Amino acid sequence: MTPITISGTAEAAAAISVEDIEGSTVATSDGSYSLTVTPPDGKLNLTIQARDRAGNTSTIERRIVVDTTAPSLWVEAMGTVRTATPQLSVNVNDAACTPRLKVTVDGKPVYAKRKTGSRLVELGELAEGTHAIVLRAIDDVGHQETKSLTILVDSSETLGEATLMEGAIGKDVEQLQKLLKQNGVYSQSLTGVYDAATIKAVRKFQQKTNQPVDGIAGPILLASLTGRIVIDQSELRLYFYLHGKLKLTYRVATGMPAYPTPNGSFRVVVMAKNPTWIPPDSPWAKGLEPIPPGDGNPLGTRWIGLSAPGVGIHGTNADWSIGSYASHGCVRMHIWEVEELFEYVKVGMPVVIRW
Repeated sequence: MTPITISGTAEAAAAISVEDIEGSTVATSDGSYSLTVTPPDGKLNLTIQARDRAGNTSTIERRIVVDTTAPSLWVEAMGTVRTATPQLSVNVNDAACTPRLKVTVDGKPVYAKRKTGSRLVELGELAEGTHAIVLRAIDDVGHQETKSLTILVDSSETLGEATLMEGAIGKDVEQLQKLLKQNGVYSQSLTGVYDAATIKAVRKFQQKTNQPVDGIAGPILLASLTGRIVIDQSELRLYFYLHGKLKLTYRVATGMPAYPTPNGSFRVVVMAKNPTWIPPDSPWAKGLEPIPPGDGNPLGTRWIGLSAPGVGIHGTNADWSIGSYASHGCVRMHIWEVEELFEYVKVGMPVVIRW
């Protein structure tokens, strides 16, 4: 507690005191007084009393807020959590006000509200691995209490169910290391720990496959590692590789000479069941109208859109064209075969088209 000074005027020689708080003084000959007291923190109604020599009293009330200490902040110790969306149990209090609680995860704000008492703070969806959490309780005059903790998220043992980052552990990390090794970017033993060597290998693979290099095994990287599509236009065949091994082979149709299918390295960017055909911005489609899902839809029942503009892998209502150069740039498949392929493909999966 911190002393405060109360000043005013009263009858000369009157005794001055504050109800329920230790301390008193006497007004000077001109009636002025100055009284130092030490009230507790909080919102207070002070009753100041003046008593003259005859015992007569008068009082005045003043409402004040005393805030000399930081809020109290308690945070649950978590350690390892088994969910990707953890909640943190928090208790925050302050005698003088309702403090503002701010929470960050790995430096990113996830919560900022005024709160007194206990509550659960949602930390958002977190990747597997270690995360730094910082909580700050701040009162109205700027006093603050800070708590920091580190948690380990281990929400899955199945590769592909969760994003992985530094500190992640388990069979999913071991499988990731195995795939990185198969792709020639990881040479260490399979530890099941997302350590510095694993981060280095992930960054190397990301650089090799023209992905953002951040050392985090997210959906795009995992799709790139687990599956890959290769389309050979000279053979008019599509090859699907799963975990580095050839899984499926299909005959396809690619672009006619006037509208060739582009060669290069691309990525799956969108997937749709029972798509609507939208006329492309091309002279050959001028005046055509969209075609809804159904037997007459030129895309069939599945669309696997690529990062090459306007190009995708899809079914066809012109089944006779499979095995020829007949499309306007897309890759056509038998409807039942593209439906089978669709179940293995993920957004982010790499696609190589070549001659």
